[in-house]
Amino acid sequence: MSSDQRNHLKLAQARLLRAEDNSKDALNIYETLERQADKQWIMEHRLDLLDGKGQCYLALSLFLEAIDSFEQCLKIEQACGDESASASRLGQLGYTYRRRGQFDTAVRYYEESIAMHKHLNNQREYADTFNSIGNVYRLQAK
Repeated sequence: MSSDQRNHLKLAQARLLRAEDNSKDALNIYETLERQADKQWIMEHRLDLLDGKGQCYLALSLFLEAIDSFEQCLKIEQACGDESASASRLGQLGYTYRRRGQFDTAVRYYEESIAMHKHLNNQREYADTFNSIGNVYRLQAK
């Protein structure tokens, strides 16, 4: 098996562990990949690694680490011009800040996400993000 195939297998294993709610072991795999994989492979899969780590951090309530990972993902998605992924990532950042108890920041990210979903005519995501803002207001007793 080539190193590329091994790395893809490890990436799939980390996704499976995340799906099984084993974020700690999944995070270990992502970190091992970052240490052991060659630089070219890491560059090609940077978004997958950052997203996976962010999801693990979020599940482990390591919010600052999750925010850092998700913000790096957002920069990559914006640089690639992927508006749909950027809109979803903004919502994810809003959710992370909401979980952290930073409601004003969460609303700001949700509002950015709403504007992008409206522009893209993503009606389902548009409505879901409004629901998320409603949850923030509920938590604030507004």
